[in-house]
Amino acid sequence: MTTAHQRRAYPWFKESPATLLSDRKYKALSWAEKGLLWQLRCEYWVNDALPSAPDELDAIMGAERGMCARLIEKVRGHFIEEIDGCLHFPDLKYQREMQAQESERKANGGRKGGKASAAQRASERAAWAANDEAGAQAHPQGRAQAPYSPSISESHSTSGLQEADHGEIDDEFTRGYNETERCFPLGGHRAGAG
Repeated sequence: MTTAHQRRAYPWFKESPATLLSDRKYKALSWAEKGLLWQLRCEYWVNDALPSAPDELDAIMGAERGMCARLIEKVRGHFIEEIDGCLHFPDLKYQREMQAQESERKANGGRKGGKASAAQRASERAAWAANDEAGAQAHPQGRAQAPYSPSISESHSTSGLQEADHGEIDDEFTRGYNETERCFPLGGHRAGAG
Protein backbone atom coordinates (compact mmCIF):
# COMPACT_ATOMS: atom_id res chain seq x y z
CA MET A 1 0.00 0.00 0.00
CA THR A 2 1.35 3.42 -0.94
CA THR A 3 1.45 6.03 1.80
CA ALA A 4 0.86 9.76 1.37
CA HIS A 5 4.58 10.33 1.93
CA GLN A 6 5.48 7.98 -0.93
CA ARG A 7 3.00 9.73 -3.24
CA ARG A 8 4.66 13.06 -2.48
CA ALA A 9 8.03 11.61 -3.43
CA TYR A 10 7.32 12.77 -7.01
CA PRO A 11 8.34 16.43 -7.20
CA TRP A 12 6.99 16.85 -10.73
CA PHE A 13 3.92 16.22 -12.84
CA LYS A 14 3.60 15.84 -16.59
CA GLU A 15 2.12 18.66 -18.59
CA SER A 16 1.52 18.76 -22.32
CA PRO A 17 2.03 22.31 -23.57
CA ALA A 18 0.59 21.44 -26.98
CA THR A 19 -2.64 20.16 -25.44
CA LEU A 20 -2.91 23.09 -23.06
CA LEU A 21 -2.14 25.77 -25.65
CA SER A 22 -4.58 24.30 -28.14
CA ASP A 23 -7.40 24.39 -25.53
CA ARG A 24 -9.59 27.43 -26.25
CA LYS A 25 -10.81 27.51 -22.65
CA TYR A 26 -7.22 28.03 -21.51
CA LYS A 27 -6.61 30.66 -24.19
CA ALA A 28 -9.69 32.58 -23.04
CA LEU A 29 -8.27 32.98 -19.49
CA SER A 30 -6.69 36.28 -18.51
CA TRP A 31 -3.05 36.36 -17.47
CA ALA A 32 -4.10 36.59 -13.83
CA GLU A 33 -6.42 33.57 -14.23
CA LYS A 34 -3.67 31.56 -15.93
CA GLY A 35 -1.29 32.45 -13.10
CA LEU A 36 -3.86 31.36 -10.51
CA LEU A 37 -4.46 28.12 -12.42
CA TRP A 38 -0.76 27.26 -12.39
CA GLN A 39 -0.33 28.18 -8.75
CA LEU A 40 -3.36 26.05 -7.83
CA ARG A 41 -2.04 23.09 -9.85
CA CYS A 42 1.32 23.22 -8.12
CA GLU A 43 -0.29 23.61 -4.71
CA TYR A 44 -2.63 20.71 -5.43
CA TRP A 45 0.24 18.47 -6.55
CA VAL A 46 2.19 19.07 -3.37
CA ASN A 47 -0.73 18.86 -0.92
CA ASP A 48 -3.23 16.44 -2.56
CA ALA A 49 -6.22 18.81 -2.29
CA LEU A 50 -7.23 22.44 -1.99
CA PRO A 51 -9.99 24.00 0.10
CA SER A 52 -12.89 25.31 -1.95
CA ALA A 53 -13.58 28.32 0.33
CA PRO A 54 -12.20 31.46 -1.39
CA ASP A 55 -10.98 32.99 1.90
CA GLU A 56 -8.90 29.88 2.63
CA LEU A 57 -7.54 29.91 -0.92
CA ASP A 58 -6.51 33.56 -0.53
CA ALA A 59 -4.61 32.62 2.63
CA ILE A 60 -2.90 29.62 1.00
CA MET A 61 -1.97 31.54 -2.15
CA GLY A 62 -0.83 34.59 -0.24
CA ALA A 63 -3.25 36.73 -2.24
CA GLU A 64 -5.13 39.81 -1.08
CA ARG A 65 -8.56 39.12 0.29
CA GLY A 66 -11.17 38.36 -2.38
CA MET A 67 -8.69 37.92 -5.25
CA CYS A 68 -9.17 34.12 -5.58
CA ALA A 69 -12.95 34.56 -5.38
CA ARG A 70 -12.83 36.94 -8.36
CA LEU A 71 -10.49 34.82 -10.50
CA ILE A 72 -11.41 31.25 -9.73
CA GLU A 73 -14.90 31.07 -11.22
CA LYS A 74 -13.68 30.86 -14.82
CA VAL A 75 -10.89 28.46 -13.86
CA ARG A 76 -13.08 26.28 -11.66
CA GLY A 77 -15.60 25.32 -14.30
CA HIS A 78 -13.10 24.26 -16.93
CA PHE A 79 -10.20 22.66 -15.08
CA ILE A 80 -11.17 21.97 -11.48
CA GLU A 81 -13.79 19.75 -9.91
CA GLU A 82 -15.10 20.12 -6.37
CA ILE A 83 -15.50 16.98 -4.25
CA ASP A 84 -16.47 17.10 -0.56
CA GLY A 85 -15.53 20.75 -0.13
CA CYS A 86 -12.12 20.34 -1.76
CA LEU A 87 -10.87 21.33 -5.19
CA HIS A 88 -9.28 18.65 -7.38
CA PHE A 89 -7.60 18.55 -10.77
CA PRO A 90 -8.76 15.31 -12.46
CA ASP A 91 -5.69 15.03 -14.69
CA LEU A 92 -3.27 15.46 -11.78
CA LYS A 93 -5.28 13.07 -9.65
CA TYR A 94 -5.02 10.46 -12.42
CA GLN A 95 -1.26 11.02 -12.75
CA ARG A 96 -0.81 10.57 -9.02
CA GLU A 97 -2.76 7.29 -9.11
CA MET A 98 -0.67 6.02 -12.05
CA GLN A 99 2.56 6.95 -10.27
CA ALA A 100 1.36 5.22 -7.10
CA GLN A 101 0.51 2.08 -9.09
CA GLU A 102 3.92 2.15 -10.77
CA SER A 103 5.63 2.56 -7.40
CA GLU A 104 3.65 -0.34 -5.99
CA ARG A 105 4.46 -2.49 -9.04
CA LYS A 106 8.18 -1.74 -8.66
CA ALA A 107 8.06 -2.37 -4.91
CA ASN A 108 6.35 -5.73 -5.47
CA GLY A 109 8.95 -6.63 -8.09
CA GLY A 110 11.72 -5.65 -5.68
CA ARG A 111 10.18 -7.72 -2.89
CA LYS A 112 9.76 -10.69 -5.23
CA GLY A 113 13.34 -10.38 -6.49
CA GLY A 114 14.62 -9.95 -2.94
CA LYS A 115 12.85 -13.10 -1.81
CA ALA A 116 14.25 -15.05 -4.77
CA SER A 117 17.76 -13.76 -4.04
CA ALA A 118 17.41 -14.61 -0.34
CA ALA A 119 16.23 -18.13 -1.21
CA GLN A 120 19.18 -18.54 -3.60
CA ARG A 121 21.65 -17.35 -0.94
CA ALA A 122 20.09 -19.69 1.64
CA SER A 123 20.39 -22.59 -0.80
CA GLU A 124 24.04 -21.75 -1.47
CA ARG A 125 24.79 -21.45 2.27
CA ALA A 126 23.15 -24.84 2.86
CA ALA A 127 25.24 -26.39 0.08
CA TRP A 128 28.42 -24.84 1.46
CA ALA A 129 27.58 -26.07 4.96
CA ALA A 130 26.94 -29.58 3.62
CA ASN A 131 30.27 -29.52 1.76
CA ASP A 132 32.08 -28.27 4.85
CA GLU A 133 30.49 -30.99 6.97
CA ALA A 134 31.37 -33.67 4.41
CA GLY A 135 34.95 -32.38 4.30
CA ALA A 136 35.20 -32.38 8.10
CA GLN A 137 33.98 -36.00 8.25
CA ALA A 138 36.44 -37.09 5.56
CA HIS A 139 39.31 -35.28 7.27
CA PRO A 140 38.72 -35.43 11.03
CA GLN A 141 41.87 -33.40 11.72
CA GLY A 142 39.89 -30.37 10.62
CA ARG A 143 41.88 -29.47 7.54
CA ALA A 144 41.70 -30.79 4.06
CA GLN A 145 44.58 -32.95 2.87
CA ALA A 146 46.42 -31.87 -0.23
CA PRO A 147 45.74 -34.16 -3.17
CA TYR A 148 48.47 -36.67 -3.95
CA SER A 149 50.95 -35.54 -6.57
CA PRO A 150 53.89 -37.76 -7.38
CA SER A 151 57.39 -36.36 -7.02
CA ILE A 152 59.49 -35.70 -10.11
CA SER A 153 61.57 -38.82 -9.59
CA GLU A 154 58.43 -40.97 -9.21
CA SER A 155 56.73 -39.58 -12.30
CA HIS A 156 59.85 -39.89 -14.43
CA SER A 157 60.91 -43.26 -13.13
CA THR A 158 57.61 -44.73 -14.27
CA SER A 159 58.38 -43.62 -17.84
CA GLY A 160 61.91 -45.03 -17.77
CA LEU A 161 63.66 -41.78 -16.79
CA GLN A 162 66.49 -41.69 -14.26
CA GLU A 163 67.51 -38.60 -12.27
CA ALA A 164 71.25 -38.03 -12.01
CA ASP A 165 72.91 -37.01 -8.73
CA HIS A 166 73.34 -33.40 -9.80
CA GLY A 167 69.60 -32.84 -10.59
CA GLU A 168 69.66 -33.55 -14.31
CA ILE A 169 67.53 -36.19 -15.95
CA ASP A 170 69.53 -38.97 -17.51
CA ASP A 171 67.81 -40.48 -20.52
CA GLU A 172 68.58 -40.97 -24.21
CA PHE A 173 66.99 -37.66 -25.36
CA THR A 174 68.79 -35.61 -22.72
CA ARG A 175 72.10 -37.25 -23.50
CA GLY A 176 71.62 -36.45 -27.20
CA TYR A 177 70.73 -32.86 -26.42
CA ASN A 178 73.75 -32.43 -24.18
CA GLU A 179 76.00 -33.93 -26.87
CA THR A 180 74.66 -31.41 -29.39
CA GLU A 181 75.41 -28.56 -26.98
CA ARG A 182 79.00 -29.74 -26.71
CA CYS A 183 79.39 -29.81 -30.50
CA PHE A 184 77.81 -26.40 -31.06
CA PRO A 185 78.76 -24.25 -28.07
CA LEU A 186 77.16 -21.07 -29.48
CA GLY A 187 73.66 -22.35 -28.86
CA GLY A 188 72.55 -24.64 -31.61
CA HIS A 189 72.89 -25.35 -35.31
CA ARG A 190 73.78 -22.47 -37.59
CA ALA A 191 71.91 -21.93 -40.82
CA GLY A 192 73.82 -23.48 -43.66
CA ALA A 193 76.05 -25.53 -41.36
CA GLY A 194 75.83 -29.02 -42.45
